[in-house]
Amino acid sequence: MRFNAYFRQLGAVALLFGLLIPQTTTAQELTLRAVYNALSGIMAPIWLAADAGLYAKHGVNVDLKYLAATSAVQAMLSGGEEVGLVGNQGIDAKLEGAELVYVAGGVPTFVFQLYGRPEIKTVAELKGKVVAVTQPAASTDYAMRMVLRKNGLDPDKDVKILYAQDIPTSSTP
Repeated sequence: MRFNAYFRQLGAVALLFGLLIPQTTTAQELTLRAVYNALSGIMAPIWLAADAGLYAKHGVNVDLKYLAATSAVQAMLSGGEEVGLVGNQGIDAKLEGAELVYVAGGVPTFVFQLYGRPEIKTVAELKGKVVAVTQPAASTDYAMRMVLRKNGLDPDKDVKILYAQDIPTSSTP
């Protein structure tokens, strides 16, 4: 069932990019600058559409690249990138008045795992410890704060949150 959802998303991504382009323009004449902000399977629709040649099939030459969470949205706001598959950062920016158009969400839940040292058996045992996420206001930050609160911890008092920045781009698919 989830596999079919990916194909629907894949088609939607290709169609969306096709709709953004004036019909008189050909793939040779136009390059759409697109960005994604996570090195994970959540971004599979945008990669698969590129690998399957769906953008070109619909007349769009897509220059696709990875930028970390908040950096991806900043690039769209500055005009450096035109469209993006991003997480909550796009919604945050829109709520703060940014001129972004939110079209759709791919996965309506966080898909993270929490790893810790073997002696830490529960989330409650993180009290007084340090946890790491990528960037402030990134999906990893939101998810960590939600998990801590759900387990009775105050993220700003009980646990120190370290911002490790982005995932190394050398592992870009």
